[in-house]
Amino acid sequence: MDVAQLFSLPACSGLERRNQADLARPIQVAHLVDMTEVQNWVIPGMLLLTTGVAWPRERQEQLAFGRLLAACEPAAVVLAVPKYLPHFPAEVAELLEQAGIPALELPWDRPFVRVVLEVHNQILREHGRELRRSEKLHRALTRAALSGNLADVTSTLTENLGLAALILSAEGAPLTPALPGMPTPSQARTALGRAGTMPRPVAGGTLVPIVLRGERSGGVWMAGALDQLALRAAEHAATVAGLLLLAQRDAELTQARLG
Repeated sequence: MDVAQLFSLPACSGLERRNQADLARPIQVAHLVDMTEVQNWVIPGMLLLTTGVAWPRERQEQLAFGRLLAACEPAAVVLAVPKYLPHFPAEVAELLEQAGIPALELPWDRPFVRVVLEVHNQILREHGRELRRSEKLHRALTRAALSGNLADVTSTLTENLGLAALILSAEGAPLTPALPGMPTPSQARTALGRAGTMPRPVAGGTLVPIVLRGERSGGVWMAGALDQLALRAAEHAATVAGLLLLAQRDAELTQARLG
């Protein structure tokens, strides 16, 4: 869930912006904090709900408080008005904006407990959807493994994620149909030459190494920026592709031995 979705929640009706910070910031948790020692209570990604009862009123103190609050990196700060503060203090809102943190006002009669409940329910629903998508993709990649065809692996990724996918050999040559903007053989070899098995950026996409018997023997490349679901899918696809390549290699050795 991101901050922009707050505006569609019934508990947040009447929510207003008080700076121009990015509303795409993800929300991990929602919590009420009414102390000035925010460094002890606020964590990155938190939707901070507050009445402002303990906020400073003097400008210099507000500036110091705003800097402290911004350093905590909440997803956004929601102030209930106008019980204790008529509006979000401009100095604090500006400092939050400089850190990319939205400053929002919520009418006083909107219970925070409803906001917390609806935010957490939305987060749980999104997690559930991601788990279902992940399970569906896992089953599809398993079926692709049984087909024995590398092209089925990349088509499964594309159909389920909407991202172009490609399998490359250790030399950087495409083992599935070539794609516009795909890495050059030199780029692929350089990326695969780096130590480790972690995904690495290349040619505007992400390359996940295929490891066979302890050696990097190619990779699965996906175009564009990958979210966590796509990244896990690419890693799973690299395992499936490795199994298929290993089976092909063993079959070729058997054919050579038997003539």
